[in-house]
Amino acid sequence: MIKKTLIILSIFCFTSILKAQDGFINKFENLQDKKIIAVGESVHAINDFANWNINFFKELVLNDITKIFMLENDFSNSKQINRYISGELETIDIDNLMKKNLYGVWRSYAMREFLEWSRKYNAEKSKKDKIKFFGFDSQCGSCAMKEILKFINNNRPDLKTKLSNEGLKLLSEINLSKNYNLKKLTKEEQDLMEQTLEKMNQLFEKEIDLDKTIHTDLLALNHAWEFENANPLNFTNIRDRNMAIIFKEIIKNETKPVLMWAHNGHINKSKTLFYKPIGYHLYENFGPNYLAIGLDFKEKEGSNKFSPIDKSNWIANKINYEANKNIFVLETKNIGRLAIRNYGTSSGRMKLKNNNQFDYIVYFKEIKN
Repeated sequence: MIKKTLIILSIFCFTSILKAQDGFINKFENLQDKKIIAVGESVHAINDFANWNINFFKELVLNDITKIFMLENDFSNSKQINRYISGELETIDIDNLMKKNLYGVWRSYAMREFLEWSRKYNAEKSKKDKIKFFGFDSQCGSCAMKEILKFINNNRPDLKTKLSNEGLKLLSEINLSKNYNLKKLTKEEQDLMEQTLEKMNQLFEKEIDLDKTIHTDLLALNHAWEFENANPLNFTNIRDRNMAIIFKEIIKNETKPVLMWAHNGHINKSKTLFYKPIGYHLYENFGPNYLAIGLDFKEKEGSNKFSPIDKSNWIANKINYEANKNIFVLETKNIGRLAIRNYGTSSGRMKLKNNNQFDYIVYFKEIKN
């Protein structure tokens, strides 16, 4: 009964926020001319952020600006989510689908409702007009292996004769293991994995049509292998660089904008001495056609977890708050040097300098959940 009540309340809140957001796309210039519209969040797993980003995407869909939804989630696992919203999968336990295929920070009521909404929307559309769901992360080797092994078994069983039995057995064991971790493989297994991956790269390039998305799963597997072998001091740079490669591969044939959703730290257009986020790579490639919209907040209702930033240039101190208004859209072009929250880093804040990091900040005076 409690669970049903929570779902009803969540849907009610979701609908209310959608009404409050009507016309938000008019706050941003020339969205239809962008290649990438990136939306972020200063903290993961905040329902108010999830609601805003999802409703913003719905506005884009209903105004025929984009139907491509791209999330900071594993590429191969996200294919199963896309199969669900496209109608390829029959009736399914959506909560289990989300648990198996989405990172924990995305498993919200807002996401659940969005997937159901997208499935209903797609049911009435032709293939070219359907909403498509993509992930662009590639940390999970076993996730990519699952798709690759399924492809070989169902579409190209002849490839089994060209790969070593030992290599295929290792891939299957890793795919089935709940505790897969490169560090747990023996030296012999690591060597076998590397040999099998190299042979698979050669076979797929030679024998599989280049338009098949399975090539991106293989790319993701190569990325996961590189990521798990990476120096601990540089693995975040490798992850973001590889996310950018996957992202560009996905959108290479798209003629309309796509929506990207990730942490503010990832969509940030600038680099530091030690870190180059995916946003930096995409901005380098697409220039002003990459639009970055960061989300942040002043305080959370009934919570002491998020204390004020102890800096005179905290963005919360620079806003002229209007009565009965909670969400503010700030263009950053001449905003100066300010600080916003950035949970996930040791300092818990990010320095802004005009529009070097983001083109806009969507600022919540208060978040409730």
